[in-house]
Amino acid sequence: MRSSESLVVRSFSAIGWSYSGVAVGVVLQIAGSILFARMLGPRITGVFAFGLLVFPPFRFICEFGLGAALIDKKVLDRDDVQMAFTGSLILSILAAVAWFLCIPHLASWIREQQYVTALDGFAIVLLCLPLQTICTAILTKRLEQKYVQISSLVGYAVGYLGVGLFGALHGWGLTSLVIGFLAQNVITTLFLYLHTRMSLKLAFKASRASLWRFGSHVAAINVSNWLTGSLDNMAVAWFFGSTKLGLYSVAYGLVRTPADKIVLTLQNVLFPASALARDDNERLKKACIAIIDAVFLLTAPIFCSVAVLAPTMIEALYGRSWLEAASVLPPFALSMVLHCLIVVTSALLWGIGGVGRDLRIQWFSAAIFLIAVILAAQYSTVVVAWTTFPISVLRAALGFVALVKVAKIHVLRAMRAFLSGGLVTALIMPSLFTIDVFLNRSGATALFRLAVEIASGGLLLVVLGALFRKRLLTPELRLGLESLRRAMIGAKSNA
Repeated sequence: MRSSESLVVRSFSAIGWSYSGVAVGVVLQIAGSILFARMLGPRITGVFAFGLLVFPPFRFICEFGLGAALIDKKVLDRDDVQMAFTGSLILSILAAVAWFLCIPHLASWIREQQYVTALDGFAIVLLCLPLQTICTAILTKRLEQKYVQISSLVGYAVGYLGVGLFGALHGWGLTSLVIGFLAQNVITTLFLYLHTRMSLKLAFKASRASLWRFGSHVAAINVSNWLTGSLDNMAVAWFFGSTKLGLYSVAYGLVRTPADKIVLTLQNVLFPASALARDDNERLKKACIAIIDAVFLLTAPIFCSVAVLAPTMIEALYGRSWLEAASVLPPFALSMVLHCLIVVTSALLWGIGGVGRDLRIQWFSAAIFLIAVILAAQYSTVVVAWTTFPISVLRAALGFVALVKVAKIHVLRAMRAFLSGGLVTALIMPSLFTIDVFLNRSGATALFRLAVEIASGGLLLVVLGALFRKRLLTPELRLGLESLRRAMIGAKSNA
């Protein structure tokens, strides 16, 4: 019983530190996106977005799921860490060479060969990933999210924003973004290593077939997730060019950045916690329902409201020259609600032995998405953007069904988790849309409209939460919130 309580306290502590960093991280990333977009324009933004778009497959080669495999192991020893680091280091060298060979051809796809030298800087980032990945896995395994968040925030603030903005102000163009991205990863890796002090000894003879087997499944899922998250961007780059990609990627990043910060951080806690608790089925059921309830309640009102306020948001944040991006923002915003559910269900499935099911779901969805995107690209970027929504619905539905089956949760009990988020969204979204229309007709500026709508949305959330918390929330989420309150009291008393 004590170990069970300890896991709960450690999990909530990890979540607390994660979301402390998320709040700051989201603000920094959105601010950085706005500053660079306004300073560098759609074309340079689009070329850098293309570099980030094709970078993940090379990163997956470096990592090969070995970090996730270390987290999955019940008992982690030094040989496991040394083998994973050695394997990842070898793969990163191969991936860096592959990047140098491939990037001239990739740049020719978007007719931007003059930027090949700047894009070569991504290869150096690949060499940082072995140490960064293994150190992150060690800290995640221990549920020590505090240090993961600190390293990430410092790396982004000092590296990407600090170095990148310095370069942008001095006319470096695309190079400023690439060097900022490199500085971010170097600083993050250094911070992680200084805390873990993991051994850098290489192990060429150690054999850990189970790590490679689990890692290969994770790598395959990561590739399929990348495809379903990137095929539309790739189609825009191929068919419409870097400037259109810049507009498209700004709208996509505006909602994808906070969505990823919300759920990928949670994933880093759910995966190890569910792996540790996989033998306690009833506790897993309650955790699954509570997490889905919390994630849907948090994301549905926010992203659905962004969808109906798209023109106001783009004009207020990026200026009228970026208004074309508003036409593709609504499908992205709606898809992010489902994306968040996809990520948390995948993390739970991985932790309770359903990684094979998740692999099949992601590749099936990626195949359908490929066909849909190719057809949509024959028309316009707006049609391409709208293909993301039905595919997200499919992935979320299949993932939810798989989780219900693997965790043996009654369907009606699980469906109850969508009630609170659905009702709150149905009340807040039309209210904010009505306010936006009224203020727009009154001649209010976009920035003023957005400020009023954010304040109104926050007030509505607080009022609805106070009035209907006991009626709307699932018993599982209410129990989880009570556990969080006790954990916080316990942490304070032990401090």
